Amino acid sequence: AQDVRYALRGFRRDRGFALLAIVALALGIGATTVIFSVIENVLIEPFPYRAADRLAVVYVHDTSRPQDFNNPSYKLPEYLDIQDQNHVFEDMMGNSGLDILYTDRDGTLQFDGEWVTPNTFEFLGMQPMLGRMITRADGANGAAPVFAMSHRLWKKQFNSDPNVVGKTFVLNGESRALVSVMPPRFLLGNADIWVPNNMNRSDPESQKLDFWLLARLKPGVTQQETVSDFEVITRRLAKTYPNDFPKQFTVSSKTLTDDVVGQFKGTLFTLLAAVGMLLLIACSNVANLLLARATARQREIAIRASMGASRGRIVRQLLVESLML
Repeated sequence: AQDVRYALRGFRRDRGFALLAIVALALGIGATTVIFSVIENVLIEPFPYRAADRLAVVYVHDTSRPQDFNNPSYKLPEYLDIQDQNHVFEDMMGNSGLDILYTDRDGTLQFDGEWVTPNTFEFLGMQPMLGRMITRADGANGAAPVFAMSHRLWKKQFNSDPNVVGKTFVLNGESRALVSVMPPRFLLGNADIWVPNNMNRSDPESQKLDFWLLARLKPGVTQQETVSDFEVITRRLAKTYPNDFPKQFTVSSKTLTDDVVGQFKGTLFTLLAAVGMLLLIACSNVANLLLARATARQREIAIRASMGASRGRIVRQLLVESLML
């Protein structure tokens, strides 16, 4: 306690030194913390999904137009065939864009929506913030129409009213019950409303949809094994649905993390190295300031030693001052 009080009195006397040291450390620590936080949320743990490290996206590339055709989406019958025929997926889900027209007594508003396979929320392991999870049963024939809402829409349009869950809304001319409000970080497809699809092959409207396919690989399955298995399936599908596949194509697979942020990895790690150097420079500058201050305090330290202060006692005082900074 004496060392702390003495250190604070010393900093009050030497305000210029204390201010320079604190600003230098703040810049180094602040910049490093910001960039590491970005890397943690973008590269280390980018998705709040269950077993996110095994999530994969599979692409079909048109070899004649490599820049124009890079397709991870499949028609409903193709999606269901892939689900039945693959040997490397533990499970899979899909979503497809949907414009939502919400009608109430004040008029009509348009929101960004998504058709989702009924297993989507179970697949991702995402529990709603309010209400219950949409389940496979919600996509069964004859099931009551339901939907899920994003946190941002709930907050902006409905003033964070918890009582909206369970109410019925008119979406695209059809009455649907709101069963869940999702957490703030859940923004699948950057949508605000998610509607389960019945996944019925015979439904003419569903047959027109293109589902973006996201798969969870079985434990131990590699990307190369995924490509090999998927290539066999897509060659078979290309014969069944010739209009949906290019004449010549290849197949590739990426983890979800690589697919979304892979192109930014190099930039982010370069920034981390740069701010790491900034932190080292800041520490070096503060160390030099402390050395200069210690040199100016030689007489004070000599007096303390002559009055009986041990070497350990003096070192402890200096360490406390550094800790206070």
